[in-house]
Amino acid sequence: MQVPRLCVQLGPSRQLAIALVLLHSTAIACVLAYLPGAWLGAGAGLAIVASLVFHLRRDALQLASDAVTSFTLKEGTQCELAFRNGGTLNGRIASSSFTAPLLTIIVVRPFARWSRRVAILMPDSASKQELRQVRVWLRHGSRLGTVESQNS
Repeated sequence: MQVPRLCVQLGPSRQLAIALVLLHSTAIACVLAYLPGAWLGAGAGLAIVASLVFHLRRDALQLASDAVTSFTLKEGTQCELAFRNGGTLNGRIASSSFTAPLLTIIVVRPFARWSRRVAILMPDSASKQELRQVRVWLRHGSRLGTVESQNS
Protein backbone atom coordinates (compact mmCIF):
# COMPACT_ATOMS: atom_id res chain seq x y z
CA MET A 1 0.00 0.00 0.00
CA GLN A 2 1.39 3.35 -1.06
CA VAL A 3 0.90 6.07 1.54
CA PRO A 4 -0.09 9.33 -0.18
CA ARG A 5 1.89 12.49 0.38
CA LEU A 6 0.52 15.16 2.66
CA CYS A 7 1.39 18.77 1.75
CA VAL A 8 0.62 21.53 4.26
CA GLN A 9 1.04 25.29 3.76
CA LEU A 10 1.90 27.16 6.96
CA GLY A 11 0.91 30.73 7.74
CA PRO A 12 2.19 33.12 10.39
CA SER A 13 0.95 32.14 13.85
CA ARG A 14 -0.30 34.77 16.27
CA GLN A 15 -0.74 32.10 18.95
CA LEU A 16 2.89 31.02 18.63
CA ALA A 17 4.01 34.65 18.86
CA ILE A 18 2.01 35.15 22.07
CA ALA A 19 3.36 31.90 23.56
CA LEU A 20 6.95 32.87 22.70
CA VAL A 21 6.58 36.33 24.27
CA LEU A 22 5.04 34.88 27.44
CA LEU A 23 7.65 32.16 27.86
CA HIS A 24 10.60 34.43 27.12
CA SER A 25 9.21 37.09 29.49
CA THR A 26 8.96 34.48 32.23
CA ALA A 27 12.54 33.41 31.57
CA ILE A 28 13.73 37.03 31.83
CA ALA A 29 11.84 37.48 35.10
CA CYS A 30 13.48 34.34 36.51
CA VAL A 31 16.92 35.47 35.39
CA LEU A 32 16.51 38.89 36.99
CA ALA A 33 15.11 37.42 40.20
CA TYR A 34 17.55 34.56 40.72
CA LEU A 35 20.88 35.31 39.03
CA PRO A 36 23.35 37.15 41.25
CA GLY A 37 24.97 40.32 39.96
CA ALA A 38 23.65 42.91 37.56
CA TRP A 39 26.07 42.05 34.73
CA LEU A 40 25.29 38.36 34.73
CA GLY A 41 21.53 39.00 34.77
CA ALA A 42 21.78 41.65 32.08
CA GLY A 43 23.84 39.37 29.83
CA ALA A 44 21.44 36.46 30.24
CA GLY A 45 18.48 38.81 29.71
CA LEU A 46 19.98 40.07 26.44
CA ALA A 47 20.53 36.50 25.26
CA ILE A 48 16.89 35.67 26.00
CA VAL A 49 15.68 38.78 24.14
CA ALA A 50 17.87 37.82 21.15
CA SER A 51 16.32 34.34 21.22
CA LEU A 52 12.83 35.86 21.30
CA VAL A 53 13.51 38.09 18.30
CA PHE A 54 15.06 35.21 16.35
CA HIS A 55 12.17 32.81 16.94
CA LEU A 56 9.47 35.45 16.42
CA ARG A 57 10.95 36.37 13.03
CA ARG A 58 11.63 32.81 11.87
CA ASP A 59 8.96 30.60 13.45
CA ALA A 60 5.97 32.74 14.44
CA LEU A 61 5.82 35.60 11.92
CA GLN A 62 7.74 33.87 9.09
CA LEU A 63 9.68 37.02 8.18
CA ALA A 64 13.12 35.40 7.94
CA SER A 65 14.31 33.93 4.64
CA ASP A 66 14.80 30.51 6.27
CA ALA A 67 11.27 30.36 7.74
CA VAL A 68 9.40 27.11 7.07
CA THR A 69 6.39 27.99 4.90
CA SER A 70 5.27 24.48 3.95
CA PHE A 71 6.16 20.86 4.38
CA THR A 72 5.41 17.58 2.67
CA LEU A 73 5.12 14.34 4.61
CA LYS A 74 6.19 11.44 2.42
CA GLU A 75 6.30 7.66 2.61
CA GLY A 76 7.82 6.29 5.78
CA THR A 77 9.30 9.01 7.91
CA GLN A 78 10.52 11.23 5.07
CA CYS A 79 9.69 14.94 5.07
CA GLU A 80 10.49 17.89 2.83
CA LEU A 81 10.52 21.39 4.30
CA ALA A 82 10.09 24.42 2.02
CA PHE A 83 11.49 27.78 3.09
CA ARG A 84 10.45 31.35 2.39
CA ASN A 85 13.54 31.93 0.22
CA GLY A 86 12.51 29.04 -2.07
CA GLY A 87 14.95 26.50 -0.69
CA THR A 88 14.00 23.02 0.42
CA LEU A 89 15.36 20.50 2.89
CA ASN A 90 14.79 16.75 2.68
CA GLY A 91 15.18 14.54 5.71
CA ARG A 92 13.64 12.09 8.12
CA ILE A 93 11.19 12.92 10.88
CA ALA A 94 12.93 12.37 14.20
CA SER A 95 11.33 10.31 16.93
CA SER A 96 11.54 13.39 19.17
CA SER A 97 8.72 15.03 17.19
CA PHE A 98 5.64 15.86 19.28
CA THR A 99 1.97 16.01 18.43
CA ALA A 100 -1.01 17.24 20.47
CA PRO A 101 -4.19 19.15 19.58
CA LEU A 102 -2.72 22.54 20.60
CA LEU A 103 0.90 22.06 19.52
CA THR A 104 2.69 19.95 16.92
CA ILE A 105 6.45 19.99 16.59
CA ILE A 106 8.01 18.23 13.61
CA VAL A 107 11.76 17.67 14.00
CA VAL A 108 13.45 16.92 10.66
CA ARG A 109 16.98 15.54 10.47
CA PRO A 110 18.49 16.17 7.02
CA PHE A 111 20.00 13.24 5.15
CA ALA A 112 23.26 15.04 4.39
CA ARG A 113 23.94 16.87 7.68
CA TRP A 114 23.94 16.24 11.42
CA SER A 115 21.81 19.28 12.22
CA ARG A 116 18.04 19.45 12.51
CA ARG A 117 15.20 21.80 11.60
CA VAL A 118 11.91 22.21 13.37
CA ALA A 119 8.45 23.09 12.07
CA ILE A 120 6.11 24.34 14.83
CA LEU A 121 2.37 24.15 14.24
CA MET A 122 -0.23 25.87 16.38
CA PRO A 123 -4.02 25.81 15.79
CA ASP A 124 -3.79 29.00 13.69
CA SER A 125 -0.85 27.81 11.52
CA ALA A 126 -3.03 25.85 9.08
CA SER A 127 -6.63 24.68 8.68
CA LYS A 128 -8.15 22.38 11.30
CA GLN A 129 -8.48 19.58 8.77
CA GLU A 130 -4.83 19.81 7.72
CA LEU A 131 -3.66 19.84 11.34
CA ARG A 132 -5.80 16.78 12.07
CA GLN A 133 -4.30 14.99 9.06
CA VAL A 134 -0.77 15.88 10.23
CA ARG A 135 -1.44 14.51 13.72
CA VAL A 136 -2.82 11.25 12.29
CA TRP A 137 0.12 10.99 9.86
CA LEU A 138 2.69 11.54 12.59
CA ARG A 139 1.07 8.98 14.88
CA HIS A 140 0.25 6.30 12.32
CA GLY A 141 1.45 7.30 8.83
CA SER A 142 4.95 5.92 9.02
CA ARG A 143 3.53 2.54 10.04
CA LEU A 144 0.88 2.39 7.30
CA GLY A 145 3.39 1.46 4.62
CA THR A 146 5.24 -1.06 6.80
CA VAL A 147 2.10 -2.94 7.83
CA GLU A 148 1.23 -3.70 4.21
CA SER A 149 4.78 -4.73 3.32
CA GLN A 150 4.89 -7.24 6.21
CA ASN A 151 1.72 -8.96 4.96
CA SER A 152 2.94 -9.23 1.37
